Amino acid sequence: MEISYKIKQKKEDFIVNEISLQPNFYPRCKSNFSYLWIEKRGMTTFDALNKILEAFNLNIGDAVAQGLKDEDGVTSQLISVPKIIFKRDLKLFNKNFTLNNYKLQIKNIVGYGLNSLVPRSLHGNSFQLIIRDLNKKHAEAFYNYCINQRFISFFNYYDNQRFGIVGGPYNTHLIGRAIINNQWVTAYKEFSKSRNSGLSNIKKPIKMDYSHCKKFFTQINFAKVRFFISSYNSYLWNKEASAYISKTVNTSQYSFSKIGLLPLVKGNIFKVYNILSIKGYEINKNTYRISPKEFMRNLFITTTIFPTSIKRDDLNNNKYKVEISFFLPTGCYATMLIKQIFIKLNNSLCLEK
Repeated sequence: MEISYKIKQKKEDFIVNEISLQPNFYPRCKSNFSYLWIEKRGMTTFDALNKILEAFNLNIGDAVAQGLKDEDGVTSQLISVPKIIFKRDLKLFNKNFTLNNYKLQIKNIVGYGLNSLVPRSLHGNSFQLIIRDLNKKHAEAFYNYCINQRFISFFNYYDNQRFGIVGGPYNTHLIGRAIINNQWVTAYKEFSKSRNSGLSNIKKPIKMDYSHCKKFFTQINFAKVRFFISSYNSYLWNKEASAYISKTVNTSQYSFSKIGLLPLVKGNIFKVYNILSIKGYEINKNTYRISPKEFMRNLFITTTIFPTSIKRDDLNNNKYKVEISFFLPTGCYATMLIKQIFIKLNNSLCLEK
């Protein structure tokens, strides 16, 4: 019987703070950009940027984030806007976004400068997680595993958040694949299924043909179009990584929700290349032409997990919860780390029987 657990039972169970690459700051009177520290829950980074664009009367693409965070948690990150924002602006903005499960706050103005932030230019993210719905034995096993393993490694697969949002289809890679193949009608049909929001000011295609559907994508935030391409690259990376790991070392296949079967190594000692390169794609912002590009990514990641407490679970009767804290480099998925730890624990508990 597999270990049962829950993460993200409440938004506050999954707290993410971006470790930003700080820009160069300048006096406000000499600056063109404001750097804002935002906190959000119940919305993606794209949703948050759209709300900020609307509130400050900015154009699509003006608000830039270094990293992308999903909607299922409480996340904080740095963004830039090409406008001088004052403290009085924050109070007015923050009044509008304080619903129970849907919140966006500009916590403070970090500073001012001359340039926009650069996407993906960040060190990584710090995580504070609560793992719930554990029986006492499993809670203690998880807690002790984190205590006793100074360095914890896991295979750096992309998790399901890369391919969709909670409650919607996991098909962003299919949008990307259609764009890469110049199939703009298919891309729009998949986009329509994906529950992407914040596009009320963008007109739908007048006709379902190549030119009108392509025009639609040229009007939305280019960062989102680039995300769809990256999502397909992520799908390709998972596929190539799976093939390489299965071919190189002794593995077992495990089912991952919304992704499918992925191999994990049997045992704790293995020998593989740490950097894996795949043939992916990129899109030109001006021409929307697709070109091949080689992408490299760490095959496995090593981190240290600090368990801070083990307590009775206040949300699940007769169960326990474990609170943990750790850091991951940019592009790595905390949920994938947790899933792989529990697979190891489940295997070890099965061997004890």
